[in-house]
This record gives sequence, C-alpha cells and structure tokens, in this order.
Amino acid sequence: NEYKSYLRMSSVKMLWVTLVLNLCLPMVISSVSLTNWRWEGATRLKRVAVGGGGIWGVDDHDNIFKRENNWIVISGKLKDISVGRSEIWGVNAHDNIYKRSLTSGWSQVPGKLKQISVSNNNHVWGVNSG
Repeated sequence: NEYKSYLRMSSVKMLWVTLVLNLCLPMVISSVSLTNWRWEGATRLKRVAVGGGGIWGVDDHDNIFKRENNWIVISGKLKDISVGRSEIWGVNAHDNIYKRSLTSGWSQVPGKLKQISVSNNNHVWGVNSG
C-alpha cells in the first residue's frame, strides 16, 4: 500500500496533512523545520478550507467546524466547503448551495453543485453533475 501525503502551510503556522484516504489531520508545528509536530485535537476532517474568512472544515458526517482557539461546531451540514475573504460557501449532500458572511448564518443560493470553490476575492466556481 502506497500512501501519499500532501503538506500545506497556512498563514497561521498550521500544517495540514491530507492523506489519499480523504482524511485531513490538522497539526501544529513548532518551527519551520517541521520538527516537534503534535496532534491538534481529535477532529477528523474530510475537507479543510483556509482563506481570509478563517479556517473551516467538514467531517465524514458533514458536520461543519470553524477554527478559533479550538475547533467549534457550526450549525448545518455540508459535504464540501470553501472560504473566501468575507464569505464561506458550501454544498450539502443534496447538492444544494449555501453561503454565509462572517457575521450571518447560512442562506441557500439557487442551483445545484457537486463541489464549490471561492477565491479570496469572493469569486465562486463550482462543478455540477452534468
């Protein structure tokens, strides 16, 4: 069995390790040399999104999490999530599209998508089933 890891640094000095098994494990590092790693809680995320709007993720049960001092649960269910400068976008299990600002709750957007992505300028792209 060959497993590949993809490493990505965010601006908050967190290292995200994504395994081929669709498992994202947030880890905090103590230096740029990548020594002295430690696990960052027990939240197992299938999607992680980092942008101006913060660090967000969803788990295997489509629960939504936001990173503040710790991971906090956000109301709603999403299978995919993306973070822009001031908006968070997501898609649920029924391919419905949702968005929220940093200060408001989720609102449904017309249309259906399988996956969604938003840039730091809040430009949105998506993939449908067609």
